[in-house]
Amino acid sequence: MMAFENGLFATTVEETSLDGVAADNLANFFYAEGGGHNVVRVNSSGLVTSLTNQTGSPANLASDRAGNVNVADHDNSRIVKLDQSGNLSVVVGSGSCGYSGDNGPPISAQLCSRLELL
Repeated sequence: MMAFENGLFATTVEETSLDGVAADNLANFFYAEGGGHNVVRVNSSGLVTSLTNQTGSPANLASDRAGNVNVADHDNSRIVKLDQSGNLSVVVGSGSCGYSGDNGPPISAQLCSRLELL
């Protein structure tokens, strides 16, 4: 088995830290590689592509109908959206661990625990 590298087939990649998985309606499979701070896509042909390494500790994943992947970024106390082009945007969380922000904008809310997505 080989270490992760873009363009390899999923069957040749050895992963040791899978922290979350999701699939979309286009037959793509996504997983959070917590140790590498990475979100990885495996397309319907089995090719792997790193979508981002800009997360502190990606944990849980959830995809939407548009092909975006929401990522629970535990270390940075936020939930981010990763679009199909690899652009990352904050959905919820200020990036500060805490418990305030009720009735305010979602990106001003403080989160501070293991984040779960359904």
